[in-house]
Amino acid sequence: MDHLLSSDLVPNFFDAATRFGEAVAQHCRLMAPRRPSCIVAGVFNKWAHGVARDLGVPCFVCHGFSAFALLCCEYLHTYRPHESVAASMDDRIHIPVLPPYECKLAMRQLPVQFLPSCTILDGSRRETREFEMAADGIVVNGFEELEHGSAARLAAATGKTVLAVGPVSLLGAPSLLDLQADSVESRRCMACLDAKKAKSVLYVSFGSAGRLPPAQLMQLARTLVSCPLPVLWVIKGVDSLPGGVKEWLHGCNVAILEHPAVGGFVTHCGWGSTLESIAAGVPMATWPLSAEQFLNEKLVVDMLGVGVPVGVTKPTVGLLTSGKGGDGEVKAEPMAHYKITNSGLPTPEEGGARVVAVALLPEGGRTSALFDGGEEASSFV
Repeated sequence: MDHLLSSDLVPNFFDAATRFGEAVAQHCRLMAPRRPSCIVAGVFNKWAHGVARDLGVPCFVCHGFSAFALLCCEYLHTYRPHESVAASMDDRIHIPVLPPYECKLAMRQLPVQFLPSCTILDGSRRETREFEMAADGIVVNGFEELEHGSAARLAAATGKTVLAVGPVSLLGAPSLLDLQADSVESRRCMACLDAKKAKSVLYVSFGSAGRLPPAQLMQLARTLVSCPLPVLWVIKGVDSLPGGVKEWLHGCNVAILEHPAVGGFVTHCGWGSTLESIAAGVPMATWPLSAEQFLNEKLVVDMLGVGVPVGVTKPTVGLLTSGKGGDGEVKAEPMAHYKITNSGLPTPEEGGARVVAVALLPEGGRTSALFDGGEEASSFV
């Protein structure tokens, strides 16, 4: 979905997914007698349940969410506190699913399907929910011990079997040697990391679909220039930046996080990236953008204690939100002040000489030198 150019194409995406199901069903019928014994499908592949019933096999729905986030979504579907309590997008919603931990989010921070600005049509959302409820079980990328019993609570709440099969990044993930052989950019990336001290590099990435508004992206670039640690920043959506700025590195998230030089990770809190960081033992500075990422931030910061929040309070408008939730066009938002320590993990600090503060940075400057190898690139690996 991250390849869609406009939110206007979202309905077309779901229509194409439905047609794809018809092709899969035909293929399965032609596979006799070697038909599948179970069908595991993504949550938007609503056709899978009918195909499974035709074949007489169980159907499991596979989410990209954590078990904790799914448990929160199940609570929101069941009790709908966002409909009866929230008077504005700033009102806080209490989601008491995992005591003694407290989970409260502003209305605007809820997963996109619960927002009035969601661009997924009501009919499609209803069909997706019906598919979730009809499925025989749920597959999550995670493991039982990580989420403090969320998988077991999700099974009890839904009455379904919940299979925790992760972290999948540890299964068949490319080794550092494989990555080095993959491309010139990847070899350059690994060579740069190889030259750095252990746990000295701050890695910054917002995932495969994460895109900051151009103004905020440029502010972040100016901030990272002043970081006293080496920074590796993998950028998505540089085509939206002013002229003279170009993408300069490609890299594999897993291989970068597993490199001994990486000591901290600024992440959008997508569950794949979050779990990969946990598996690699790298602490996080959390910068959620949308979807269920504010829930993942709660898990990382408040429950697991393996990260600290950057301080983002508003989601970034994306393909699945139209901007009608009271935000409109998202402007560059101030970050809380954090000192980047030698351990690689940002820790809260009241002021200080070295802080990350996206707003308040001067306009202008020679930020493009970051990407052209100019003098301002000295902080980058």
